[in-house]
Amino acid sequence: MLATHLLTERLNVGAAGAYARNLTGLELHAFSVEIGELNTVHVFGTGDLLSLAGRSDLEAQRASAARVFPLARRHGSIRRDPETKIYELREYRPRGEEAEAFVTRMLDAMAVRERYSQCSGIWTREQSGSMSVLHLWGYRDLAHRDAARAGVAQERAWSDYAAYALTVLEHMRSDLLLPITSL
Repeated sequence: MLATHLLTERLNVGAAGAYARNLTGLELHAFSVEIGELNTVHVFGTGDLLSLAGRSDLEAQRASAARVFPLARRHGSIRRDPETKIYELREYRPRGEEAEAFVTRMLDAMAVRERYSQCSGIWTREQSGSMSVLHLWGYRDLAHRDAARAGVAQERAWSDYAAYALTVLEHMRSDLLLPITSL
């Protein structure tokens, strides 16, 4: 499935189970935030996602209005590997004049990074006049994540990219996600 939108929902405390039941049967990839902004759900999808965002019967579960962001898919696709138990959604916002160069350099370095773990997708989104780059990584567990990050840190191509990235990024965010199992 080609994800063309990202729906981010802030839910009321205790509403995640009821919300997840409303996702059954829809062609979506949904994740709840385990570490990061709690009571948040990130849903990747296409047409079903847009209708989900507008459903008034979910208002009682929402802590705030649904936010839908268009995505331009750059790389990869979300895969549901049975070995993958956790996901990490990283968001980077480069300075405006550096955005395109940043994306190019990130994609150039991706082959080195993926020697250590598989990227499930890289997307860009426009928000408030600036570009954000989102990338989703799957891991068996936190030890797998730590090993991947330690391994790639030894790679010259990746360390050169990372040093550059630190000079152009205005914002970085990382959320640890769990797949919503009702899908």
